[in-house]
Amino acid sequence: MTLYSGRVGVCFWTCVVGAFNDREAEEFAAGIHRMGTLTRDEDIVVLDICYDLPLPTPMHRKLIADAVEAIPDKSHVMGHALVSNSSVAQGVLTAINWFVKPVFPEKVFGDPQSGVAWLSAQLPSVSPRRVLETIGQAVPGFERMRWK
Repeated sequence: MTLYSGRVGVCFWTCVVGAFNDREAEEFAAGIHRMGTLTRDEDIVVLDICYDLPLPTPMHRKLIADAVEAIPDKSHVMGHALVSNSSVAQGVLTAINWFVKPVFPEKVFGDPQSGVAWLSAQLPSVSPRRVLETIGQAVPGFERMRWK
């Protein structure tokens, strides 16, 4: 797996390519913890892009769910978009939500453009063009990824 992440204005994004190992799952959860400390004073949205990601193990799902649960003030999370080229995305979000009931809008998408457009409807200060350009520059081969 390869993990990329960043921030464009009020949009925190992560792009995961391939499967998690234990260290990478911990790194992903640590990113959620860092984001959670920054959400106390401003509204944000979260974009998670998963490409060729198999279903995480129960341990990895719990690790991620615990990190989300630990966000001190979820009222500032205006939306979470999960994008995947695989139908496994719905299973991932469902499995995580067994542990953590979302208190913010969440939706699964089959392509990044739709996910970012939805996030900009949740928080109009999000610039879909800027977010996608930044991810395209940060993630090698992003423009060649195939989406359903």
